[in-house]
Amino acid sequence: MSKNWKIEPVDSQTVQLLKGTLHISELLASILVRRGITDPGEAQYFLFADRKDLLSPEEIPGLPAAVQRIEEAIKKKQRIVVYGDYDVDGVCGIVILLECLQALGSQVQHYIPDRFEEGYGLNVAAVEKLASQGTQMLITVDCGINSVEEVARANELGMEVIITDHHTPETILPEATIIVNPRLGAPEKCIDLCGAGVVFKLAQSLGSDLVSKRQLDEWIELAALATIADIVPLRGENRILVREGLASMKNTERPGLKALLRESKIIGQDLQTYHAAFIIAPRLNSAGRLKSASLAVDLLMAQDESYAYTIARELCFLNEERKRIEQAVVEEAAASVDNMDEAARQGILMVDGEFWHPGVIGIAASRLADKYSKPVVLISWEGDRGRGSARSVPGFNLYNALYSCRDSLEQFGGHAMAAGLSLNRTQVAEFRRQLLKQAQIDKPVADTTVYLEGELFSHELSIEMADELKKLEPYGEGNPVPLFLIHHDRVEQAALVGSNHSHFRAIVQPGNIPLIAFGRSEWINYPLKQCRFDLLASLEVNSYLGRENVQIKATHLIPTYRQQTTILDQPLINVLQQTIDILRSGQPAVFIFPTYRVLCYYQQLLRTLIRPDLLYPLHGHLSSEQQLTATTDLLRSQSRLFLITEPYWHYLYRLKHDLLKTPGLVVKLWSSHQSPRVSDKEKHYPERAAYPQLRLHEIMHKVSSPALFYINNTDTKMRLTGLSSASVTVSDWSFSLPDYDEYSDNHHNQPDLWLAKDNGTHAQQVVLADPPYSEYEALILASQIKTAYSPVSLKVDFDEEQLKSVRDTLQQLYPERSMIAKMAAWMSNFTTKGLIREELGTLVADITRTTGFLFNERQVLNSLRIMSDLGLCLYRKKGSIIEIKVLSTTSPTLDLADSSYYREGQAEKRAFAKWEQWVKEQMAW
Repeated sequence: MSKNWKIEPVDSQTVQLLKGTLHISELLASILVRRGITDPGEAQYFLFADRKDLLSPEEIPGLPAAVQRIEEAIKKKQRIVVYGDYDVDGVCGIVILLECLQALGSQVQHYIPDRFEEGYGLNVAAVEKLASQGTQMLITVDCGINSVEEVARANELGMEVIITDHHTPETILPEATIIVNPRLGAPEKCIDLCGAGVVFKLAQSLGSDLVSKRQLDEWIELAALATIADIVPLRGENRILVREGLASMKNTERPGLKALLRESKIIGQDLQTYHAAFIIAPRLNSAGRLKSASLAVDLLMAQDESYAYTIARELCFLNEERKRIEQAVVEEAAASVDNMDEAARQGILMVDGEFWHPGVIGIAASRLADKYSKPVVLISWEGDRGRGSARSVPGFNLYNALYSCRDSLEQFGGHAMAAGLSLNRTQVAEFRRQLLKQAQIDKPVADTTVYLEGELFSHELSIEMADELKKLEPYGEGNPVPLFLIHHDRVEQAALVGSNHSHFRAIVQPGNIPLIAFGRSEWINYPLKQCRFDLLASLEVNSYLGRENVQIKATHLIPTYRQQTTILDQPLINVLQQTIDILRSGQPAVFIFPTYRVLCYYQQLLRTLIRPDLLYPLHGHLSSEQQLTATTDLLRSQSRLFLITEPYWHYLYRLKHDLLKTPGLVVKLWSSHQSPRVSDKEKHYPERAAYPQLRLHEIMHKVSSPALFYINNTDTKMRLTGLSSASVTVSDWSFSLPDYDEYSDNHHNQPDLWLAKDNGTHAQQVVLADPPYSEYEALILASQIKTAYSPVSLKVDFDEEQLKSVRDTLQQLYPERSMIAKMAAWMSNFTTKGLIREELGTLVADITRTTGFLFNERQVLNSLRIMSDLGLCLYRKKGSIIEIKVLSTTSPTLDLADSSYYREGQAEKRAFAKWEQWVKEQMAW
């Protein structure tokens, strides 16, 4: 599984410009930049624009002429009919225009085509019927922009047609009296208005002298509802309409809307786009889907509260019925898809069924498109007549695809993401063939990447942060709720909540932040006590009993170890899955590493994948107290992941062989050739056959293609800081051993080691900017290179002198037997004194003078470390003062193999000696 989330980089200068100009946080400024809002004026409008910032309606082409002509028709008492679509956008637009024209004195009527008999938009039969009833002016709402034939027929019958629409016009426009459509040249802020939004602008202008603010409030509520329901981008004026409309809707005076809010149990709440899209709109739409959209018009125009409640209850009942019918269609269609052969499932899914309810196939198609991440066409047959609804995925223009198949259809219409169609059963085979052909050309691929707005830390989350993010509201199409990767340590107190126990609740630490995830009951079975997770979530303010707190609203909780990267390959993911299973069963797991440095590398990786409190490193660099604690837990088979060096594992067998039980899982990572088998359950990562073959080449020119740089000292790190991060990934192995203090209770033995970050660009080469300490370190880097060539070429950017420097460093860190013997001889002179307390520099000089062997401070301290392991002394260093407590021993001889630290050093030096010899051979040094 690949990482399915991404954080796009932002220009830091632009972020700082917005932050300073608008006095907002860097977090909010970076979100605006990621959403393409980089100009301070544009950002100011996006965040703070209100009703006074609405453009003059007259800036929409055709609108001034439409106002003039409608006012003339009203004065002449001409018969006017408003013709609108049956969805929420059409219904709301019809109500706004009806109320506006009635306020101006017109006896206006409305007409909504029957979804099942007439379908979407103008149709000739309806035009002829209205003409026969004496209609003189036909005003369309949310339809008509491409009704060339229908408008021509209206003209023939002597009707004037004024089109108000927001859909994309085709090349040839209808010969209507006037066309009002923002896509014919309106300012950018108005171009994405929905049908009711266009009508709201028309009503603003028509009623500018007569309409009260209360009436405008009621119309803006309907415009907001339609804008959300029609899924138009929430940019420009749409943001103002929705922000103002939702605020007004909470205290709406419209009896029908108030009744619907009460029946939906959201009356008096602070309404968000969610309430409009998933609670209010489906209930209004259910009228047109299962009965007649006029029922929704009646509700919104109702003046009697009792009548309004009657209709609201009916709509809620219809909505429940719609859900039941919809679910049946979805299940039947999904079963058909699952039974398709692979060829039929390529590109686009086309499914047909007998007598599927035409009122729900659009929603069913949408759900299936989400389920399969592919465009979907559903066709319902009634005899030989088929009606279809289609839904797409981003990146595939559905309208263009249907246009290419137009010869196999009786009728179609829509836009890039949604469309409707009709055809005869004799056309279906050819339509299917042409549609699949078009899908092969355009190759629809749903982008399943989740785009995040940044990284946050759980302990830094606050109400102030969540409150500021509210400035981005309203959320919706083109302005999604901002999601973040939230770093945390633990997910605790997990429980299922809700009437059906379908929602997941927990506490995120650190910070004690509550988490809620709706419809994610399966998370309760995740290895929460073993794993770390990629937590993708938004922030919200939760109010309960008058108290407010920040809450995490999670959408994804992905075990981090399942996220494949250049470092974390599939074989290692499989090992980690087995490890998690072992830990969940209550058994210990053991990872064995050839050297301490390799253990440190993987410890840093594993800390990002496994709960850190379950990781127990066990090696010779730990204090005796730490070694005892970890060893005791291992002997007791505690459910932990023990990270053990190969020399320490042998050391354990030497001391505790009779007590050491076989763990539930033993994995040897990059095991050495000499490594003996330790368990029948032993596994290897990687398998030896998968080890990359290595070749060394001197670097001859500047690195151009993406490269992985190995470094192990701070000077090299500084030298690489100027290189482009897009082409350079650094694997930083630079660390120094901590000061060891046998007396101290606070042992922090974690090296300053950074893993190579996965920056989304696969490195094509490895550059050794410093000499590695072993073949294992080179193999680990080479395994991250995706290349068709074998062996992997490592570019050498160090010289023989630097190689010698590594050998000298190892000699300093791990003293030889002769040096330890000299120290032991020196210390034997103090057995009667018990305690030596001296300046470290003075002590080193005395040891050098007495033994005739040149010592430095590091060698003295590391020799003392080994002698402490052997029971010869205890020591403590405070600042420049060293204290040594000499212990008596009854053993006539000392075995250095009893020192775990000495064993670690021997393993490191053996690994380096082998590597050094091979490097010199390869480089002819």
